[in-house]
Amino acid sequence: AVAMLRSIPVHMSYSIAVIDRKGNHATVYVNPNSPAEVVERRVSTNHQHEVEWADHAEMTNSIKREAAVEKLLHASASTETVVCGFQIPPIYQTHYSLKCGTLYTAVYRPLDASVELVWPGSVWRQSCADFQDGVRTIRFNDGDPAAWHSTFKEAP
Repeated sequence: AVAMLRSIPVHMSYSIAVIDRKGNHATVYVNPNSPAEVVERRVSTNHQHEVEWADHAEMTNSIKREAAVEKLLHASASTETVVCGFQIPPIYQTHYSLKCGTLYTAVYRPLDASVELVWPGSVWRQSCADFQDGVRTIRFNDGDPAAWHSTFKEAP
């Protein structure tokens, strides 16, 4: 995955997390004007090494979210506790009108090649071994910070 990411052109900066079945992991910082960089971090938000665009970092709560994820990972031993922590602010964002709200939390399970897409009140599990074609329609609260739980409707 890292070798591929080094050769794929990008139009903007991304932080991409990769993990294999042995538990080897990395975060790859890709940028349009520099080579991909591999870092041994388990946490990434809307900035890479440091904040380069202060207004964007403030709008997305990038620093607060990074600190909250670091604290959650250090304090929690269970996947369930971590996933629950990802469903509440400051990690879970509701600024949809500003185009920086949380769409979902992904729980990757490399040992059985599956993923769980998680929203408050809903989990959709997909597996490479038993992929089930489907659709989920998620209705978010249109940026109302007082009502941070998204509502959802599962389409057949």
